[in-house]
Amino acid sequence: MELKFVRALVGLGVPGAALGVLFLLFQGLHFQFSQIGPEWTAFIAVLYILIVGAITLYALHRWAPLRPRGARGIQLVEVAENDASHALSAHAATENPLLALNAGFVSSDLQPGFEIISFDEKAGRARSVVVAQGPWISVRISPNPPSSYWKDTELYEMAEPVIDLLAPPNSAGRHLECQRNRHGAAVWICRGDNVHVAMGATQIYMYGEIRSIDTTALHPHRSALGSPNARSIPFEAIEAALIDTTHRLATFAFTRLKLASPIEVTLGLDGAERFRLCYSGRYEGWMSRPGAWVQFRLANDTTVTAETVAPLLREIWSVCGLPSARFPRGN
Repeated sequence: MELKFVRALVGLGVPGAALGVLFLLFQGLHFQFSQIGPEWTAFIAVLYILIVGAITLYALHRWAPLRPRGARGIQLVEVAENDASHALSAHAATENPLLALNAGFVSSDLQPGFEIISFDEKAGRARSVVVAQGPWISVRISPNPPSSYWKDTELYEMAEPVIDLLAPPNSAGRHLECQRNRHGAAVWICRGDNVHVAMGATQIYMYGEIRSIDTTALHPHRSALGSPNARSIPFEAIEAALIDTTHRLATFAFTRLKLASPIEVTLGLDGAERFRLCYSGRYEGWMSRPGAWVQFRLANDTTVTAETVAPLLREIWSVCGLPSARFPRGN
């Protein structure tokens, strides 16, 4: 009788199995169950299953990993040579899981091809906004360790009044948009001629991480190399953008999200293989791999200086094959 009873409970899934295990445990300990009428037995069992089921579903909803989705196809579009805002752009094409935009692409990662929104809540209509394809620079602020969780509405209400703090790198003077999305809340800038393509974006995730990227700082431009297609890494411009963005995002993290100190900061550059480094108007070296990344901890938002971001610039300098003794920001 008991075996049939336990099998029936297991057939109800996790809640039923938990009830069966408790039943056998108490019987093994010779626990004296209170005598209740049969009409209450079913009610208590069903109530227990509902409570355990609700707890299980809540845990799966809150802590389950994000499911990777098929990557969107990206069409590269060259713009005019005198367009200083960007050299590459993109828009969503067809759903194609076999198309690899970047190594390890996951839909939750803020990088080229990331869909910021699929519905414009402010306009009340469908609108897909996708981050443009091309090389990019990135700043990431992470809680250490993650200890809080926010709803998308809470993050939007924190972000919208201080939208300038969350502006992507290299976005001074450009129109910013801010809305909720399935990951939390986001701030982005669109191309002037295409409201479906974001040139840069900042994503605040529900677990407190902030990621911000820009696809405009690395672009072809005319130079002493004599070719409008010469692609370079502007040392001074990248340094200024990283200092400014790291300071602003850290300020938001400490003052709005109230993250505990220290926070983890990750600075990076990707998609720049065979780009040349441009420093003081001189073009030197070649990037021998697509990107460079560094990670460090930051105690408070007032300590962001050229020295703070120097590790990434030093890494780029090294990847370009330039001697460390010539690095312009000290050793």
